[in-house]
Amino acid sequence: MKKTELLDSIRSRRREWDEALAEVAKERMLVPGASGEWSIKDIIAHVTWWESQTAGMLQTKTLSNVKLWQMPQDVRNDAVYMENRDRPLDEIRQESGAAFLWLIASIESLQEDDLTDPSRYRQMPAEWTPWRVVVANSYAHYYQHLPGIRAWAARG
Repeated sequence: MKKTELLDSIRSRRREWDEALAEVAKERMLVPGASGEWSIKDIIAHVTWWESQTAGMLQTKTLSNVKLWQMPQDVRNDAVYMENRDRPLDEIRQESGAAFLWLIASIESLQEDDLTDPSRYRQMPAEWTPWRVVVANSYAHYYQHLPGIRAWAARG
């Protein structure tokens, strides 16, 4: 995938994400149950963590926090949930916007080969494709959670 195509896709799908979140009343964002025990705030914090990790990976050309990346997904997601569950919604939303901008800036700073060659990243498994990691931890992740967010908004 070309860098411009990746950036266009992320920006367009982020608009969909933001529009879906705008449909949820602020007070409903704090109520557990939107996705299992998670609230909308917890989902935002979860997606934000993944975007921040990905932006950091792109910027430093290494998998930071390798221990967390190697944990089973459920364990990793629980750790992120526990880390963020008591944080205020406004702080989580502000961090989400900043993480998204950091991700965009990190992608913009890349050369085309940085998106296709895992050997350009320290500690990245050879079978990974960097652009696929970006997609999985950004707009594919939005799509994973959008149906639940929309359903939660419709119930509120």
